[in-house]
Amino acid sequence: MKNDYATQSNPDAVILFSGFNQRSVVAMCRTLEACDITYHIIAHTPNDTMFQTTYASRISLVRSNPMLDIDDLCKCIESVRAGTSKRFVIAPTSEAMNLFLLAHRKRIEQSGDILPFVSETLYHTISDKANFVTLCRKYDIPTPSELPSFDIPTLPIVAKPYHEISPDGCHRYPLLLYTVQDWEKFASKPDRNFYFLQQYINGFSYYLQYYFHASGQVDRFSMRNLVQQPNGKSIVAAEPANLHLDKAYRVFEVLLQDIGFQGLIMIELMFENNQFYMIEANPRMWGPAQLMADVGINLYVSFINDLFGTDLLLDTCGKTETPLYFWWAGFWGPQLQGQPMKWHCCPSEFWEKYPAFFKTEIYCRNDTFGIFLKEAQALPTPSRDVIFTKGQKRIS
Repeated sequence: MKNDYATQSNPDAVILFSGFNQRSVVAMCRTLEACDITYHIIAHTPNDTMFQTTYASRISLVRSNPMLDIDDLCKCIESVRAGTSKRFVIAPTSEAMNLFLLAHRKRIEQSGDILPFVSETLYHTISDKANFVTLCRKYDIPTPSELPSFDIPTLPIVAKPYHEISPDGCHRYPLLLYTVQDWEKFASKPDRNFYFLQQYINGFSYYLQYYFHASGQVDRFSMRNLVQQPNGKSIVAAEPANLHLDKAYRVFEVLLQDIGFQGLIMIELMFENNQFYMIEANPRMWGPAQLMADVGINLYVSFINDLFGTDLLLDTCGKTETPLYFWWAGFWGPQLQGQPMKWHCCPSEFWEKYPAFFKTEIYCRNDTFGIFLKEAQALPTPSRDVIFTKGQKRIS
């Protein structure tokens, strides 16, 4: 099952719908600039943080409706086209946007524009957590054990949504249930049936990242996650890894090629007792993408090469001497509100490198310093000044 867009002529430009998964949007902007690819940003609202960046000049317009509305989105695309015969490829920025566009694929593509996604059915097979677990088991890929949902289980466990975007339109995240109180609160939720229960894996966390070309070529990268926001949300600190060089994980490539996958995808793995477990897969752009760019294995360049017929090197954006990934406000914000972070490493390992992490902060760069300042100003005032210098102790 291949993408039909792979056989069409090359597009003229990229459209980025911003406002969600913004760190990934920034990484894509940096890549498009380095690759000299024309692109247009369609901002979510007048308060979109992209207005705080040097990429504000690339914002063509602001959506009239901040909700997902197909008439508004199509009107935005037509406004960007402005009577020309240009064809756009729409970047796969976020899960909600991707699924919405897939549901309206015929309308989007009737003007010749490209959705760089597999079919809606195949996309759901991968992105819907329970579906991908089932598929992985057919390839003997280890996954956390599923647990019955009617008895009080042995805690901790993970309540995982069947779909990241549920049929009722709500965005649901995994819930980590540590205590009986957590379980009772979950058991009383009116939407409990939107979740299934899995064994809790407490160990090292990694992302395997791929770009599958129409030609069959596969570009790959991997990262080790060190710190994550509560309840399975964003990774805020990470470093490069070598899992993508290990043949033990090629089974994922076999699986994805067997089902005809093409495009960007990230697979999350957790390790416990020297055993890896597949946690979930996301066939879209991902938040910590800046790390692969800074390492010089930029799969967004793979995306550009595949769609635009170019042959750019994956290190087109250059390389950072000490590549690390860090989102400063994402790290401090939850903690200053009393929410402990999820540590996938010994905290001392992170704190020893804290100055190096801060130097690579995703937004604390010339092009996006406005976002960095805006996020800093939004942090709780009493602690805002402290965290610039507090580098050896964990605030909890």
